[in-house]
Amino acid sequence: GSYCAAGSASAAGGPCPLGHYCLGGTAVAAPCAAPAGYYCPPGSSETIGVQVPAGYYSTDGMENKAPCTAAPGLFCPAGSSSPAGVTCPVGQYCQGGSAVP
Repeated sequence: GSYCAAGSASAAGGPCPLGHYCLGGTAVAAPCAAPAGYYCPPGSSETIGVQVPAGYYSTDGMENKAPCTAAPGLFCPAGSSSPAGVTCPVGQYCQGGSAVP
């Protein structure tokens, strides 16, 4: 999750930037290859990123996760790739937005 950019003043390097992953010991932060519903937060060391948590979505691994904007009766489960969300489970109440049941 760290890399040493050109001109780095520290042997420890710095955290890999958002939308990238770093395997360590490298001078290059590689673009994240995360599918929809995943993203590469700062400091990522996974090529496919991590799954977005419930209440958020991501359409592209190069972007940060964003709060769900689902209407009442809908929610965004973990791994969501759309801000619209999915139907609330039977027996649950979903107020919409980024709230989870």
